[in-house]
Amino acid sequence: MSKILYLNEISAAAREAGVPGVDDLMSSIEEQGQRLAEALAEHLGIEAGVFHDDIDGVGCSFYPSIPDQPCPQVIDEADEEGDWETMPPRVREMKKEGAGCLL
Repeated sequence: MSKILYLNEISAAAREAGVPGVDDLMSSIEEQGQRLAEALAEHLGIEAGVFHDDIDGVGCSFYPSIPDQPCPQVIDEADEEGDWETMPPRVREMKKEGAGCLL
């Protein structure tokens, strides 16, 4: 058997080990993750938040694009416990600025 680390675990291990250039590498991954999240959101007719790397892992929040829009099944199944609510103004502003966030 091998040891399997997922992206958030690889990121944390690289930071802990002091891997040179880890911030630049994660920034590149976040850019590609944002592109993928935006493509998924556009395909589903919803909104993507900001793809980010934080203590909980590497990911992106998704939001309805209109009030009372049902959550797409693929999103709901991926995070059954998460809330399906409109994008907070703070996230919208951070997205305009191109900054990562914790939501």
